[in-house]
Amino acid sequence: MKLVELKQFSGEECTIYTWFDDKLKFDTFINELRETQIQKLILIAGRIKSIGQIGASANFFKLNEWAQDEKICCLYDDDIRLFCIRFKNEKILILGGGGVKGDDDRAWQDDAKLNREGNLIIEISKIINKKLENGSIYISSNGKYLLGDLNIP
Repeated sequence: MKLVELKQFSGEECTIYTWFDDKLKFDTFINELRETQIQKLILIAGRIKSIGQIGASANFFKLNEWAQDEKICCLYDDDIRLFCIRFKNEKILILGGGGVKGDDDRAWQDDAKLNREGNLIIEISKIINKKLENGSIYISSNGKYLLGDLNIP
């Protein structure tokens, strides 16, 4: 896997990333929900575009989705959840996967698909945090870009 910039969403204030394995993770999220949730996906995509232009401020997200890493959050619209890694400087956002939170689910952990996607982004965040600590990934001087070894083992 490798982190890649989504240039169609990145803007003046925030760089938007996802990861590429055999396909872009964000594209997989869109394709899985396109048939049944198109209007909500359009709203979420519009929000992502806005984030690129004005920054990843807290009001866009459901924050603190995992207690051990405050960067884990969700973009959401009604019952749709898109897991993200949001850097405190509001200039870098990594989009992961997500899905639909069922009416009977109190938390994302209660839904098998969301639980898988949530745990995956937690693992990705741990790897990125380790790489930031050891310097193999670093943040550009303007705070907008992840540089270095963007491969995720």
